[in-house]
Amino acid sequence: MKTGEDIKSISRFRSGGYFINGLILLVMLGTSFALYYPALTGPFVFDDEPNILHNQSVRMSEFTLPALEKAAFGGLMSSRPVAYLSFALNYLAGGYEVAGYHLVNILLHGLTGFILFLFFRITLQIFDGSREARSAAIVSLVAVSIWLVHPIQSQAVAYIVQRMTILAALFYLLSLLFYVYGRLAETRGKRWGFFAGAILFGFLALGSKEIAATLPVFVFLYEWFFFQDLDRTWLKKRLPLLGLALAAFLLLALFYLDFDPIDAVMASYRRRGFGLQERLLTELRVVIVYLGKIFFPSPERLSLEHDIVLSTSLFSPPATFFSATFLLTLAVVAVFAAGRARILSFALLWYLGNLLIESSLIGLELVFEHRNYLPGMFIVFYLVLLVDGLLGSKAKKIALAAVVIGLFSFWTQQRSSVWADEETLMRDNLEKAPGKFRVYYNLGTLLSEKGRHVEAIGVYNRGLEVLAGKGGAKRGTKVYYNLGILYTNLGNALASKGQYSRADVAYYRALKINPNDPNAYLGLGHNAFRRENYEKAEMHYRRALSVAGDPALKKLITRSLLRAARQR
Repeated sequence: MKTGEDIKSISRFRSGGYFINGLILLVMLGTSFALYYPALTGPFVFDDEPNILHNQSVRMSEFTLPALEKAAFGGLMSSRPVAYLSFALNYLAGGYEVAGYHLVNILLHGLTGFILFLFFRITLQIFDGSREARSAAIVSLVAVSIWLVHPIQSQAVAYIVQRMTILAALFYLLSLLFYVYGRLAETRGKRWGFFAGAILFGFLALGSKEIAATLPVFVFLYEWFFFQDLDRTWLKKRLPLLGLALAAFLLLALFYLDFDPIDAVMASYRRRGFGLQERLLTELRVVIVYLGKIFFPSPERLSLEHDIVLSTSLFSPPATFFSATFLLTLAVVAVFAAGRARILSFALLWYLGNLLIESSLIGLELVFEHRNYLPGMFIVFYLVLLVDGLLGSKAKKIALAAVVIGLFSFWTQQRSSVWADEETLMRDNLEKAPGKFRVYYNLGTLLSEKGRHVEAIGVYNRGLEVLAGKGGAKRGTKVYYNLGILYTNLGNALASKGQYSRADVAYYRALKINPNDPNAYLGLGHNAFRRENYEKAEMHYRRALSVAGDPALKKLITRSLLRAARQR
């Protein structure tokens, strides 16, 4: 357990010098900018569109309280007001000029790296009081440099909407850092000032993304691991406090689930091609995939889209069982190795605990690399400490650090360049997830929007061939339903090239799969209209109108119907 003198000794050199800290901050900001400069031109893609581009709430034209309130709580997720406010401020400064949004992400990434450096350094000083301040700073700087340039962070930084993840991680770290500074403060006023800052940053983290709900638990664990030196007597006396931290986590979880967790969880699966059991089992393998990408993050292994086979039981596929066994082993090591390898233990708990929300019950997408942004921090820190202890030669340490940082920087720039162009990103997704419906749909739609219909037809045909060959393409499955969507899009592309007969065949195949597809009926109506068969066109338009649900689509169909009726 740390004594009062120990804490005073640490507090005297925690700052590390304002000039040096300022220089490190500038280097990290500059490094982040240099790595992600190619991504400045990257357009809004995927979830950027509903959250930013089509979100009227963030279109703030004046800096007023009502405008700020609307921006914060008027988006898709009212639980993330801090992130939405940042998008609104971006819009106020430059509208939808995409470079401004990317620049903010890039600078926030550099700032997060700097705060992580301060946090690692003070943690090392608390943990190992015999280590010189300079040594603690160098080891922490190397660890943060590797984390900062790590290619797996490219999705969080280059994907604009994942500013939510960056902000949550930044404020999460600031909250912990201020808690630590509060524990080290020498006066009551400073102590409570830092604690107040920790609470404020905690709320800002929660207002950025729900992943910050684990913060109360990790504040408690940090106190026990590093200030109380895993003192069991202290833990027994503070079990009610641990219970309070867990209760805070559960209360936050209930809040985010509208205090109806069963209904909220089940609702999250309504548009998914998998169920709760399949997701829980599959995530066992996904977490292992994440770990593998932390250790070897070559660009060929990184992608926005992932085509992963669902786990339907603990032994199907067999890798599910081995993944579960491995993760259970890591959890056991985290618990029983704490006395001898405290940083390893904390790193494993940090990793597994901070993946818990996005890799368990909620019916989110199965795989997203940005989910490693916060969890992977202490894994990198531990690995650097391990290598620092194993390599005695200073020259070897410098050489190894230079090689890793240099290689990771090169790979990150490669990924950044992929994000710089929408078509390049789409083709990268198709190459790495060729069995996934969305990669064909997105690339084909993009090519059609560019007027490159022949290429779009090729993409749709390839998608139909691949998906039809998948075992899941059985009647009633989501894969089968997606075939109908691709057939409709194929029909639209063929019609754009004047191949109306082939387009009709595609539309009828779509309707065989989904008899209530309004877009297929709309396409048939347009083709009949082009052939001047207005009666048939009117029939198809009426059918489309009867099954359409989207108001904008209904308006479009109604106009087409009136036009056909006038021609008759």
